[in-house]
Amino acid sequence: MAANNTFQYSLDRDVVYVSIRSIQKFLIPVVCFLGSTGNILAACTFLARTLRDKSCCLYLAAKCLSDTMFLISLFLVWLDRVDVPAFHLHGFCQIIIFVTYICGFLSVWFVVFITAENYIRVSCPGRVSQLCTPEKAKTAILILVIISIFVYHFPLWTTGIVLNNGTAGQCSLLAKYNVVNQGLTYADTVLTLALPSVLIIFLVVAILCHVYEAFKRQIRLRRLGRHPRRSFLNKSPHGRITKMLFAVSTVFILFHTPSHAIRLRLLILQFLNKDINPVEEFKLQRIFELLYYVNFSTNCVIYLLFGKSFRQVFKQIYCKPQPCCAEQITSPQQRRFSSLFQSENLAEKETETICLHSVDDIWEKRNSATSTSDK
Repeated sequence: MAANNTFQYSLDRDVVYVSIRSIQKFLIPVVCFLGSTGNILAACTFLARTLRDKSCCLYLAAKCLSDTMFLISLFLVWLDRVDVPAFHLHGFCQIIIFVTYICGFLSVWFVVFITAENYIRVSCPGRVSQLCTPEKAKTAILILVIISIFVYHFPLWTTGIVLNNGTAGQCSLLAKYNVVNQGLTYADTVLTLALPSVLIIFLVVAILCHVYEAFKRQIRLRRLGRHPRRSFLNKSPHGRITKMLFAVSTVFILFHTPSHAIRLRLLILQFLNKDINPVEEFKLQRIFELLYYVNFSTNCVIYLLFGKSFRQVFKQIYCKPQPCCAEQITSPQQRRFSSLFQSENLAEKETETICLHSVDDIWEKRNSATSTSDK
């Protein structure tokens, strides 16, 4: 107990650590609010009629919903910093930790599945209709949820309210389950850092290799005069997939990995009985912790910046003209003509959104038509 008090005193006296905690105190609610709002808007966009028939959109929508639940749990934990101890109530304590574990696991593995699907679309386009279907995506999402509940149910019985100095109760790990919690911490590090990172890096490298080969084929065809001059990265299906994949993977690696890496380092040093500077380690952990939280709140921004189809459907859903800006129609004849024009506009919009999903087919047809005309 004396050692813990001395360590806490050292943290409270460290200016850098106190500054980081102060920044966290003001940024976390902003991250939670903006991230939850953006995730809900993104999920509704992916579940719209024009996008939900794509398996990758279902994975992205599920990731947005999972990240929203994580941010809500994070906000409940943050309330303790403003003297609202909801986190330290029996029941809330166990459920909040349970939800954060599950959502962290799901968020990581949704990225793995999205990357794997992009690999299939690039390397095996002939099997996309068989492997990348909405039904298979729904089944995979359900299986992931079941696995996460089975693996991470332990906070429901290994955590509780521990009395501090005989007065205030605090949500903490129960001492009698220290060995169990330590083993589960190692397992969680493997499931949410080591294994997903290896898979994502392997798939990204494989996709980039396929894209590079496709780029070289395009160069050879262009030199032979059999391929039109156009920007590969901007207009080809491989180029668009690469940009989106690069964005998602980069955010995952930059924001998600450091927090888990510092935890893995502490576990290894503890296992090897190495001396560590706890104050310095805690400062790094708090910095990377904030990056980890930001990872759950940037989905909508990434999709708007790098997803053309998402951006256009998003504008159609949320950027419609306000009814108050339209002229009021008084006569029945004007109403009849107005309804006719509105139906035409809706038909045009439906045709436009359908075309968003057939860009790759149009690209292939253009290439085949160009090759035929050259022959």
